[in-house]
Amino acid sequence: MPQKKLKGKSPTPHSLHAHEDDIVAQKLARLAAFTELNPRPVIEIDFKGNVLDINSSANYFFPELKKQGAKHPYLANLGEVVAFLKKEKRPFRRYVKVKEKLFKQLFYYIPDFQLIHVYGSDNTEKHKAKERLQEREKRYRMLFEKMNYGYAVQDIIFDEHKKPADYRFVDINTAFERLLKLKREDIVGKTVNELFNNVGNREKNSELYDDVAVSGKPAHFEHYNERLRKYFEFYVYRPVDNQLAIVFSDITNRKKTDEEKNNFIAIMSHELRNPLTPIMANAQFIRTMLQHQPAIDPAIKESVEIIEKESKMMADILNDILDVSKLSRNKIKLEKKKINISDVVKNSVKASMPFINTKRQKISVVFDQNPIYIHADPVRMEQIMVNIINNASKYTQPKGYIQIHGAIKDDIVQVRIKDNGTGMDQAKIQRIFELFNDEGQPFMGIGGLGIGLNIVKNLVTMHKGTILVHSDGNNQGSEFTLTFPLDKSQLDNKTTPVKKVTPEYKKNTSRVLIVDDNEDIRDAMSKILHLAGHTIKTTYNGAQAIAIAKTFKPHTALIDIGLPDMSGYKVAKILKDQPQHKKVKLIALTGYGQEKDKNLAKEAGFDYHITKPVDIDHLITLI
Repeated sequence: MPQKKLKGKSPTPHSLHAHEDDIVAQKLARLAAFTELNPRPVIEIDFKGNVLDINSSANYFFPELKKQGAKHPYLANLGEVVAFLKKEKRPFRRYVKVKEKLFKQLFYYIPDFQLIHVYGSDNTEKHKAKERLQEREKRYRMLFEKMNYGYAVQDIIFDEHKKPADYRFVDINTAFERLLKLKREDIVGKTVNELFNNVGNREKNSELYDDVAVSGKPAHFEHYNERLRKYFEFYVYRPVDNQLAIVFSDITNRKKTDEEKNNFIAIMSHELRNPLTPIMANAQFIRTMLQHQPAIDPAIKESVEIIEKESKMMADILNDILDVSKLSRNKIKLEKKKINISDVVKNSVKASMPFINTKRQKISVVFDQNPIYIHADPVRMEQIMVNIINNASKYTQPKGYIQIHGAIKDDIVQVRIKDNGTGMDQAKIQRIFELFNDEGQPFMGIGGLGIGLNIVKNLVTMHKGTILVHSDGNNQGSEFTLTFPLDKSQLDNKTTPVKKVTPEYKKNTSRVLIVDDNEDIRDAMSKILHLAGHTIKTTYNGAQAIAIAKTFKPHTALIDIGLPDMSGYKVAKILKDQPQHKKVKLIALTGYGQEKDKNLAKEAGFDYHITKPVDIDHLITLI
């Protein structure tokens, strides 16, 4: 198909050139506008540094530039720049400082016009930020390397289910190498699994690391390194989503010091408990004998009660000192089970009666229903109640009263212990559970069981309970209110007030073997158990105890642990290994009452562990 000719005149060469000139002019205009409106400094110079064009931004930053040309600091060393541009035929970049500002420059060579365009940007703040970052990194690196704590950064390696599978070491400090006796080149880049497999000690706390990696919640724990035979304290946290940071220190010496301190406290406790046992046992024996006498001098009866009360107080103080030590190291472990709190209160009242009777005080116990079950450690619950009841008696005048009331309110067990004693002001209430005052002394004094109240607060909290104190002021009495979660199995709603029960020694025909190298303890225990109707044999060493047991055939054996010829643990094991003694009830009597001592007694075959001084009423119940 033939093409149609366009109407109109054909363009002439002159018109074509004019059109091209217009296009060039438009481009130059746009470039000029871009240059002028650019917020960054833009200049046009020749090879000698004469400024041919300059935008307003460059004029603002460098008002003398057009006049000074190559002599201006902004164009310093221009000759070297020009030589580079002509030779390399590519842009040249550099930084130049003008007064207090740092500028980034980009030089473009325009060979057709023998010109140079210089584009600049104020890089001052960015540079300062970079310097600050470098300074922080320098300080961090210095701290990282100089700190005495071991420090490591690990990348978290996730599996296909996005769960932590392993951890790769990214960086460690010199303390890490020194403490673990491993070299940096053997650590960085390797995973935890690779590392611990190599040193033959698989990480035992991997679950803790995984929890931190997933939840982001920091973890704090102690770890014993079997290879180094050292204890370390670790703090693990997640600084960013895909990394863990680990800070640790060698606490072997601290653990050793703590162990020495604990051993000292245990030995001190043992040495103080031993003389208390015969004192308390003889006081209880005399009290029991006096009950059968028709006419007793009141002064004698009062003296016996004072001996019994003060001995028990000394025993309680020893227990409190040991408990404070355990609480400071988080070493108290609760052995919780379902218990009837009204029984706990009943036993606590019985334990506190020597204090109450001495001051001729009255005490009443009423529970809205019985039983009321809670999930708690019975021994620690009794310790809580005894401390508060004793404290009420201590600060209540002779012939005063103490009231105990128990109830269930909204699935919470509430026990209120109220007295009409000296009371206290608000300042004292706010600090009553503190261990020490501003002078470093026990807040209420050891005689006032201030240590005990501090322990009570901690034990109540460990049972997920609360304790509140109320008083209307001095001489207005005090009221302690304790709450504990109700055991969910609570079904019985019978209302039975709890009555105080006084122990009675029933006549028995049980054969009891007493093994203790302390003659006073043997004699005191023998007298009071004989009075309770038991047949008694005594000895001071383990070998004789084993020999006597063959013919005496005891139903119960009370064995001291620290015997002169062998330990009580060994005696227990030997007796339990003999068929005729399989059913013998073994009771460990010792001044050592820490958790490890109880565990050793259990492993040796003891059925019960009693810490001296011995509560005779409790012992008779066990026998």
